[in-house]
Amino acid sequence: RFLILQQDTDIRLGIETLWEPLEEYLNSILDLELVVFFSIEEETAEFVIKKISQPSMRAKVLEEFDYLIESGIFAWVMKRMQPSLVPTSRFKGKSVLIIPFVTIRSTYGFSMIVSSLPADEITFETLTLLSLISRQVGLIMENIKAYTSLADEHQALLDAQERIILSEKMASIGRLASRASHEILNPLNIIMGNAQLLLAKANLDATKKKYVERILSQAERIEGIVRALIKVSDLSSTHKKPLDLTKLVEKSIKLFRTDFSKADIRVYFNSDSREITVLGHELGLLEVMVSIFRNSVEAMPNGGKIEISLSSNPGLGTATLTVSDNGVGIQEDDLDKFFEPFFTTKNTKNNLGIGLYLAYTIIKEHGGNIKITGEEGKGAATTITLPLYNETRTEPA
Repeated sequence: RFLILQQDTDIRLGIETLWEPLEEYLNSILDLELVVFFSIEEETAEFVIKKISQPSMRAKVLEEFDYLIESGIFAWVMKRMQPSLVPTSRFKGKSVLIIPFVTIRSTYGFSMIVSSLPADEITFETLTLLSLISRQVGLIMENIKAYTSLADEHQALLDAQERIILSEKMASIGRLASRASHEILNPLNIIMGNAQLLLAKANLDATKKKYVERILSQAERIEGIVRALIKVSDLSSTHKKPLDLTKLVEKSIKLFRTDFSKADIRVYFNSDSREITVLGHELGLLEVMVSIFRNSVEAMPNGGKIEISLSSNPGLGTATLTVSDNGVGIQEDDLDKFFEPFFTTKNTKNNLGIGLYLAYTIIKEHGGNIKITGEEGKGAATTITLPLYNETRTEPA
């Protein structure tokens, strides 16, 4: 049956898969009234309950645990590294056992068992079997921890590889934009200038005027695309620096204040911390904010409100920024298209469909993520996650 316990535990799915088969196995050799599994939290080095067969007994279990710690019994059991019958203060008339889950390398947790069997009926053979379980569960938990650590390292390598590839792409785009911008913009300016002169001075009939306006419109579109590529080029050639994200959001709101006022839009900003620091390009992140604001304003032609929330999670090492509006919302079919280059839902010459693509590229280049959610008629929300600045950590490639 113990082999079944090992087979039923999938280390890829985490430690949670261990508790149910372990409880079933323990119940097969002891008349259990209560079983509680504790594991140790790495960050705090504290034991926490992961599973309890009777949740209503939680407070009583914690009182018993406090008693075992204060009396020194718990430390004695963990030092012995052997399952032990222990005195009880909360479960009178019952047998209480502590089964440590340890290896020679570390302590991973323990189980507290309350049985209706009298202490003298828990034989040496039973304790020997529990000792085997103790060691094997410790090894399983150690393997789960090792697998989780390797999986995290593997994901970190994949993320680093993605950043390197993206950085190389941006550098290539930057070199291309730098070399091509003058070659494209110089003749383009001549075309646009002549088209504007024709419109201003030539006595054109309606058909010819329409053709010239079309030339000018498409030339302006080309200019917008080239200048967008130049922005990417500028980012790829500069180094990141620590930035106060709270101040950066406040600055972006001030930059867009006139547009908000003209559109009759109220803006509310809330941050859970005075200073949330990230490593980044200030101009690039401002460009992201402006792009998001512009989309929100265009989604609220009759006015509305924008709510901005900023929070940090030091445990995960991330900052999360959410910009939500109560505009026209998003069609479900469009949700997966917003970050594609040249995708736009607006048929105007000023909308190239490249703003959110640039925002996506900039956020990815910062090692973060950006996503858009919403429903048609119910507004939309853009959520950005960025890694918090850590002085001991080098700039992502």
